[in-house]
Amino acid sequence: MEASFQLPSGNAREAGQCGNAQRFKKAEWPQDHVSHRGTQVQVEVLPGSEVLARITLPFVEPGLGRNIGSRFAAIHSNPPALQPGTEPGIVQHRFGKGQAVWVACGIEGSEEWVDRQLVLSLVRRILPGPYRFEVETHPAVEMTLFHQPERKCLLAGLLNLQRQLPQVPVPAAVRIQPLSGQRVRRVLRLPQQTPVPFADAKPYVEFRVEPFDTLAMFALDYGS
Repeated sequence: MEASFQLPSGNAREAGQCGNAQRFKKAEWPQDHVSHRGTQVQVEVLPGSEVLARITLPFVEPGLGRNIGSRFAAIHSNPPALQPGTEPGIVQHRFGKGQAVWVACGIEGSEEWVDRQLVLSLVRRILPGPYRFEVETHPAVEMTLFHQPERKCLLAGLLNLQRQLPQVPVPAAVRIQPLSGQRVRRVLRLPQQTPVPFADAKPYVEFRVEPFDTLAMFALDYGS
């Protein structure tokens, strides 16, 4: 069954306060909802929980089993009903010092860009930065960061995992938070050990990666 996740509009508490509501709207933009084709779980919200989004059924009631007679037809989609639903779709709750976010379906497994942005906004909501590292690049790129204390450096790696070969070269913007009390002296592109310009964007060290096809590695030296 296809359903849509929509941000509550009439209750600031349910919307997770205005700032968080705007963050979700930005994640969904230019859409005003997120659609999911599949199973959703119905739950009862406990006192103290925050409902971040609710489930709205399709324009054509799934129980009808057909579109004929509903005075509606669409080739490419089944938009949400005109009346927003009431079932909780995304819920946040606190447990002691921890937080949890529950979603009625597996949006984290989707390859849709808007779903990924929504998951990212949820992670940032319960785990605010600054982070050990961040990267802005193609969705197929994965980044790793290792500490090599014997060499007094951080080793950053970017791997282009595009499915279709040969991979299209993609650029990246990398931000890495140095170790406490350490100052990065230089950034080197490996294995050539070519110096890479970087900027001090506290609490990060920031540098740009020229388009690469498969693998790009960098050493951030902090030794004297």
